[in-house]
Amino acid sequence: MLYVLQRDKLENAPINTYQARLALGVANTETGADFFIEAACDFIESLSGYTIIPSRYVIQGNTVFDQELGYYIALPFPPIREVEKVEVLESTNTYRELSQDEYKVFDSGTKLILLNRNLALVRVTYTAGYTNTTFPNDLFSHIVNVAYHFLMNREFPPPPATLKRFTNQYLEKML
Repeated sequence: MLYVLQRDKLENAPINTYQARLALGVANTETGADFFIEAACDFIESLSGYTIIPSRYVIQGNTVFDQELGYYIALPFPPIREVEKVEVLESTNTYRELSQDEYKVFDSGTKLILLNRNLALVRVTYTAGYTNTTFPNDLFSHIVNVAYHFLMNREFPPPPATLKRFTNQYLEKML
């Protein structure tokens, strides 16, 4: 099982708020629309499984064994920017940070932490989320459409039919 212990948003959504305001039909100086843009980002994140707003996560889970990969833990909420720390539970409430030679980071559509041996409980701290230069156009369109719906109707819209949901065979083994 995999648990999210902590999530800290590091910055605002990396979308161009000027373009989003224009797409919503409001003046660039109309910052009141930003609330709806942020709400739309959160809504699309919850549906897609991707991290839109750059964040630092602390997750914890048991390792999973795969015949080809060995023991691993999969990191949810891509795109993963950086793995900051991998720790293992040594005793009650005592974690030890693993050295770089005790694990490898492998990309399988999301990042996997490949471990040299079976470890009962692993905690990983990492950052994830898009940047201004990596933000997909289709996500921008979904966010603007949802923000417009929020702005006009003050309610959640139905999930967009064309929204791509993140899936990964290795992550699904952990859930």
